[in-house]
Amino acid sequence: MIKPRRTKGRLRAGEERYRRFMSMLTDAVLMHCGGKCVFANAAAARLFGAASPKEMLGLDVLDLPHPDFREFVQQRINLAYGGELEKLQEIKILRLDGHPAEVEIMALAITYQGLPALQMVLREKTFLRLGEEVHRECDNRLSQVTARLQALENLTAGVSHDLNNAIMAILGNIDLAAMATSDGKELWDRLAAVEQGCYQAKEMVKQLETFAKGGTPKKKPQDLVKILKESARQTVTCSQACVEFSLPENLWQVEANLGQMYQAFGNLFINAAQAMPAGGVIRVQAKNLNEKEASDQSLPARKYVMVTVADQGTGIGPENLSQVFEPYFSTKPKGCGLGLATVHTIVTNHHGYILVESKLGEGTTFRVFLPAAGQEVLPVLSEKRELLVGQS
Repeated sequence: MIKPRRTKGRLRAGEERYRRFMSMLTDAVLMHCGGKCVFANAAAARLFGAASPKEMLGLDVLDLPHPDFREFVQQRINLAYGGELEKLQEIKILRLDGHPAEVEIMALAITYQGLPALQMVLREKTFLRLGEEVHRECDNRLSQVTARLQALENLTAGVSHDLNNAIMAILGNIDLAAMATSDGKELWDRLAAVEQGCYQAKEMVKQLETFAKGGTPKKKPQDLVKILKESARQTVTCSQACVEFSLPENLWQVEANLGQMYQAFGNLFINAAQAMPAGGVIRVQAKNLNEKEASDQSLPARKYVMVTVADQGTGIGPENLSQVFEPYFSTKPKGCGLGLATVHTIVTNHHGYILVESKLGEGTTFRVFLPAAGQEVLPVLSEKRELLVGQS
């Protein structure tokens, strides 16, 4: 037979364990008996803005909901006492300072010291929304990781394929050169093909190095007008496309690495020309952006030079637009998929930004934002718009 003193001791120990457990919960827990609060955990005190759980004791149960929900809460309390488990969606409560808050409540009828009581679990809606946001962020991060893994797979396959083609071309032409006649002409033709294969492999390795290499390139103020025109002359003049420049007076210089700038804009011009195999106009514009104009473009508030490169090609479908900067992704039959990935890497390493817009049948527009080199500006330029025409 258990002695009454030992039974009371066990009850007190059990009640203390219950209180300790409730104090660890992040959800607010209230217990009402006879319409008054007889227990509250620390989370409930925080939810209602009380200094401590003791401040909650003795409060009337119907003083806690917002006046617009008190009748509704009373009905649900009656259902809970009847044995039904009720979940209250998006009801409002009143904190002790009078400010409202949206919560969800689960109510359960229990017995407290031999009397009917009601235990309520409350969770603030802002907490639920935070959980949903965390869940969405995890999904987004997982999608990004999956996309990166796919891009890495494409990069590995593309590098293996292109390097193998270049090496096979070099080895094949060396074998043919060894069998060439001694008159020299066939020998020199084969050696020229070997040389071309070497240049192709070298260019691909250069693109890969730029794409893979992190860190900040060595930069100094550069004449962007010269870079744009020289890049176009080097890349477009052998195509069916032509380049139309519209450059303002006093265009700011940019803080950049000269070689990488030639590479970035050269790739953009090549991409535009390839999008118009039958010919067309590549329109190149530039504009100075002050701090406010940069902020209006959702950029960090500093001075930029914005360069726009627009073609009249077939455009890019919306399902592919988000992948254009991924390595070895290309919508062109003969595209290698490294050009735009390299452009993105170069612009990012220069603390710049690049945006793309495209519509099927209307062409594609790239906007590059590069940090300006202080207040220094270029000499006044002619207002005449120049047209650079390619040769067939």
